[in-house]
Parts: sequence; C-alpha cells; structure tokens
Amino acid sequence: MNNVLHGGEQSSTASVPAITAADGSSSSQTGSSQDLLSNIHGLVTAPTSSASSQGTTSLPPPSAPSSSISLDSSESGLAADFQQLQHHARESEAHARRMEYHAKEMEVHSKQAEVHAKQAEVHAKEMETHSKLMQAHAERANVLAQRFEAEAKQVAATAASGAGEEGRATGEGGAGRM
Repeated sequence: MNNVLHGGEQSSTASVPAITAADGSSSSQTGSSQDLLSNIHGLVTAPTSSASSQGTTSLPPPSAPSSSISLDSSESGLAADFQQLQHHARESEAHARRMEYHAKEMEVHSKQAEVHAKQAEVHAKEMETHSKLMQAHAERANVLAQRFEAEAKQVAATAASGAGEEGRATGEGGAGRM
C-alpha cells in the first residue's frame, strides 16, 4: 500500500522502530513514513510532562541560548583577585620607582658629604697652619719683647751711670769754687 504525499511523492508502509519512553514503556507502530514523521515531530514539540496517546515519548524543549556570559562565583572571585594583584603590582612598581629615586638622592647626598668632609679636612689643615704661624709670631714677639726689655735696662743703667758721673763732676767743681 502506497500513500500519496504532498508534491506527488509516494510513501510506502514501513515498520516504525520501537520508541522507549522515559518511564520505560515502549511502543512499536506500523504505518507510513508520514506517520513516522508525525511521531518524530511529536517527540520534538510535545509538552515535557506527558507522552502522546500513540506511544511517542516527549522530550524537553530546547533551552534558549543565553545572550550574556555570566561568571559563577569562583570566576568572579578570580577576576577580583586578578584585579587586586594588578593593583598591588602597580603599587609595587611605583614604590620601586620611589625607592630608586631615594637611592639616587642618597647617592648625591653621600657624594656631597664626601666633598664636605674633604673641605673640612682642608680647613683643618689650614687652621693647623694658621695656628703654627700664630705660635711662631707669638714666639717672635716674645723674643722681641725680651730684647727691648734688655735694651731698656741697658739704656737705664747707662743713663744712671752717666748721671752719677756728671753729678760727681758737678759736685767737685762747686767745691773748688768756694
């Protein structure tokens, strides 16, 4: 027996294989390929709660694809951790730059301190030289003072002896007149 399908095609009667439902029941039908197509269509479009009376098993409808990707809690936690790590990395990089800048400043200060130490050493040597010069001047002034004192004593002694002789001569001359 052949049945005429749409468009003039013919379909022969065929045995439809047994379809097993979710509850374990199965059914087998003999019929046309049009019946087979109807059964398959019923499987795809039938409600999920019940099977058709012809023994077909209904399948759940396909779920609509999600338009956005949602992260589960572990993925969002990983994203937050990654953002924190990036933040800490930026802070560490900035801190490293600041430390490098401070190290260069310390190097400059160290060189300045070295220059100041050398200048202080030069000043100390200059002060030592000036101290020795002042000591030499003091010794020379002492020698000159002693010389002036000796000369003054000699002048005083000469003056005293000259005055005594002159006084004696004056005294002797006065006595002769009388």
